[in-house]
Amino acid sequence: CVRIDQLIQQILNYSKLEHDNSSLESCDLNALCRQVIDNMAVSFPATPIHLATSNNIAIAAYPEPLQQAFDNIIGNACKYSPGGKPVEISITEHKNSVNIAVRDYGPGVDESEMSKLLEPFYRAGNQMHTSGFGLGLSIALKAINKHQGELHMTKPQGGGLCVEIRLLRKQG
Repeated sequence: CVRIDQLIQQILNYSKLEHDNSSLESCDLNALCRQVIDNMAVSFPATPIHLATSNNIAIAAYPEPLQQAFDNIIGNACKYSPGGKPVEISITEHKNSVNIAVRDYGPGVDESEMSKLLEPFYRAGNQMHTSGFGLGLSIALKAINKHQGELHMTKPQGGGLCVEIRLLRKQG
């Protein structure tokens, strides 16, 4: 029953992004990331999460969808990080955009499967028997698209996975 309830909630979250009529608000990305990190500390107490950022990076955003994206991306990084290995988050400012990178040191994903991970209900071959439904990254992508942003995944040297988000400072 719990898994069915979780699945229904994720499907509702996915669907809600298409019909969300909220307005853009000033959003402090550092505060949003810290809030997500605090939430992850409850579910993944053995996973150290490091945040590298400047102070007060704010953009015009839809706070709830953006938090959902960060929850899903950072949550995945924590879930797939082996015990004691860190999750690293960096936020860097550019003239017209802000980049957020979330890197873990888990098993990683074959490059041939990276784009498929963004499709609803797809789960990478090496992760078929873990908890989850294959909706987290598709929800994150939909939320980032709502912000006219970009989401990319790379396989960094040293293993793991890096999810990179680029958000525009002003959306048009």
